[in-house]
Amino acid sequence: SPVHPLPLRGDAEPCALPVVKADAKHTYLRLISADTLASLITGELRPASLDNLLIVDCRYPFEYDNGHIKGALNLWTNDQTKLLFEDSANLSAGRRTAIVFLCEFSSERGPCQAQYLRNVDRQAHLSDYPKLFFPEVYVLQSGYKGFFETHRELCSPCDYVPMLDPRFTEELRTCSRTVEAQKHVKASWKQSEIVRCLTAMVEEPQAAAATVSSL
Repeated sequence: SPVHPLPLRGDAEPCALPVVKADAKHTYLRLISADTLASLITGELRPASLDNLLIVDCRYPFEYDNGHIKGALNLWTNDQTKLLFEDSANLSAGRRTAIVFLCEFSSERGPCQAQYLRNVDRQAHLSDYPKLFFPEVYVLQSGYKGFFETHRELCSPCDYVPMLDPRFTEELRTCSRTVEAQKHVKASWKQSEIVRCLTAMVEEPQAAAATVSSL
């Protein structure tokens, strides 16, 4: 895929990594290629503005355990992803950390967790938009499947188990129930609330502060 010209990250600064054009479903995402991620892992690519690389694999544990990118963390629920925010070390290094999310194809689970992290970050910066703790958030184009096909030497164990593998039907059912239950928990951040509060902060700052504290 062609490199997207002059892409901007979430705080309106230039992206540290070369990104490829997003698909129609996820136009808001910053996608990187498997080759770019491989170059980061091996050290061939060393952007001057970055010190750290965090790979977040959002596939279910049975998929991850049977083959994942070396060094990747397995975070597949909102609560797990939010833990990134509860670690002060992560926050202090966040602006110089590239976080790369992925799932099997990077079509649903990876993008959803990437967006969830960004939502939590926005909530934490309601009063100083567009500042972010983690501006360098990316999604791996074509997911683990695409990466495994071209860079399997960087995977451990060196294998790929599809989500719908019939050997793991029960595990899939259990994980799906967990994710479904998560959807019914009240979201801590809503786009409509953010827009309304940002407007209110200019017109009625005291009332806006009370609303934000209740989100």
